[in-house]
Amino acid sequence: MSETSEMNESTGSTKNTGDAEMKKIIAYVGYCGETDERRPKRFSGIKVAIESNESHQGENQTRYHDWILYQVKGGYRVLDCYKTQWQGESNHNTLSDVLTPQEVAEEYPAIANEYFSAEDIAEDLD
Repeated sequence: MSETSEMNESTGSTKNTGDAEMKKIIAYVGYCGETDERRPKRFSGIKVAIESNESHQGENQTRYHDWILYQVKGGYRVLDCYKTQWQGESNHNTLSDVLTPQEVAEEYPAIANEYFSAEDIAEDLD
């Protein structure tokens, strides 16, 4: 199951390959529309990649996702931040459970393709 969250980061693609320490992350989960129903969720992790499909189908997209991949104890978590400019729709974002590289590839292929190699995913299948 996923929960909803907010991201206040720049979009685009990046990859962190250094040996960074786990940091405390606070993700505000819930919908943000006419009323702010977000709640904080805390976990420890390392931000390792950011990907967006904002310009996937050309400029000026009115609906898109930003994904942030965190390495956490036991696997990875993905912040899936859905953004919309349509009246009556709310921005909402999900925070995944702890996932293996294969599960990230199945559920979030855009961020998985950016960060994991085919070997990383294949190793997870063994």
